[in-house]
Order: sequence, then C-alpha cells, then structure tokens
Amino acid sequence: KNGDFKDGRNYWNGESKLVTVNEAGEIVMKDGFPVLELKAMKSSFVSVDQMIRLNYGMTKVIITVVAKALPDFKSNKEGPGYSNFGRGWWQWSGLISPKTDFCIRLQDGWYYYKAVNFAPGNDWQTFTTTIGNLNSQTSKKLSLVLSHGEGNVLIRSVTLEESAN
Repeated sequence: KNGDFKDGRNYWNGESKLVTVNEAGEIVMKDGFPVLELKAMKSSFVSVDQMIRLNYGMTKVIITVVAKALPDFKSNKEGPGYSNFGRGWWQWSGLISPKTDFCIRLQDGWYYYKAVNFAPGNDWQTFTTTIGNLNSQTSKKLSLVLSHGEGNVLIRSVTLEESAN
C-alpha cells in the first residue's frame, strides 16, 4: 500500500522522512513527487517496513523498488552486525545482514533477501526480486534496509505484484 508515497508515510514504519524531489533527486518545494529519504547511520542499519497480506491463493510476489543513492552516500561494509553474505538473492531461516548497500527483505516464516549495491552515477535504479512458495494465509513483513554508512538514499516507489505459483 502507498508504494508511491502520495499518502505520505502511511503504512510505512521506520526511520525515514518524506520529501518532495524533482527527477534529478533534488529536494524542491513544488512541481516534484514524494519519496522516502533514508539517512544512513555509521554503526547501525536503517529500515522502513510494512506489513502485507496476499490475496487468497496468491503464493508468489514480484517486488520492485526504484531508489537512488545521493552523491553523499557511502556505505560502510565493515560496520558491526554484518553477516558473511554478499550481493544476490538469499533465503534463510534467520535474520541476516548482507554486506551490501541496500536490501529488500520479506519475512514469511523464512527470510527472503535481495541484496544489491548502488551503481555509480547516482541515477534512479530499479531493483526487482521474485519470491515464490509463500503462505497466502499469513501476514508478511516487507522491509527496505540501508546498510551502515553516511549520506542519504531516496526511495521513489515500491510495487508488489502477486500471483499463484
């Protein structure tokens, strides 16, 4: 819900603020669009999350996040709390923290991870992950997790498409 942030931070919990930006990602007062701004912290992860529930019979999701690391963003992959996992897609029975810039995480009994690094150039980037064999009868927690570091990341949109496997 509210993956375009037009209703502010409604449905999104966590450490972020709503700002209005132009296409270049610069904060503006008008003629822009709403985004969530996550400010990296030197020694802890920053996350925003939302509880979701799939429609009956739907057991597969495609999650797409459009995000942009601002020029001041620099991750610190040597900070405390990292697991020994890197980029890619992971499924694990417990909570881990991959050594990447950003992670899309879905909790459904198991934890499902799409761990990515931002490409140089500070352009809007699209990250997509597909997760199947989910239980359509339980609530799930969708989290967007920013690694330790400095600077800011903007989340432009989050979409979730559901289907039967």
